[in-house]
Amino acid sequence: MLAIEIRTKEIKEYVAKRQGQLKASPSTIRTEVGLLHLAMVCAVEDDLLGALPLFPHVEKSPPREGSATPQEIARAIGHLPTYLQPLVKVAYATGWRGKHLRAMAWATNVKPGPMLYLPKIDGNRKRAKDVTFDCSEVPWLAELVEQQRRHVAELTLALGRKRSPGCSRARTASRSQTTASSRRGSTTGSWGSTRPSAWRSSGTSPRRSTTTTTRLSDPS
Repeated sequence: MLAIEIRTKEIKEYVAKRQGQLKASPSTIRTEVGLLHLAMVCAVEDDLLGALPLFPHVEKSPPREGSATPQEIARAIGHLPTYLQPLVKVAYATGWRGKHLRAMAWATNVKPGPMLYLPKIDGNRKRAKDVTFDCSEVPWLAELVEQQRRHVAELTLALGRKRSPGCSRARTASRSQTTASSRRGSTTGSWGSTRPSAWRSSGTSPRRSTTTTTRLSDPS
């Protein structure tokens, strides 16, 4: 159908047809009619149409009802992997989007208090101003943030030690000393002389931490 052929009757018939379809919500139909109206307004302004038909009023969907209780939220979180639970708890408390929480870093997004902070983004209407969330108003959230901070600090320290050149040289020297002592038949019981390292005696290799950032979504 050409735009010039669209009249109020055709628009009402379209709305009635869409309302008879199960998957078409009132808000969806309202949006579609609104886009058609906008397109025809632009056509009139550009002298492509002589007049604008009368558009019927379309009701939007009613607001959603019901919400999960704290107990239901807790049960749902309990089914998640351990490393995801802190992230979901913060999302539940703040109502912030997951993509924003996943991008948070301790240096820029966590202030003393603790206070969670999201800076404004130029050109983004939903992030047109700075947003903060005072964790002291939610005691369990404040404790969760501090636990994550301590855990990340421990992981960062452990990772730094594993990557330290000095530690690598010390481990190499220790293994060399162990080999030399074993060849001499030494029977001393010191860890660095005759016995291999603990992870070798158990037949497994040491697990390397994959944590390389200090974000709220780090494992807890």
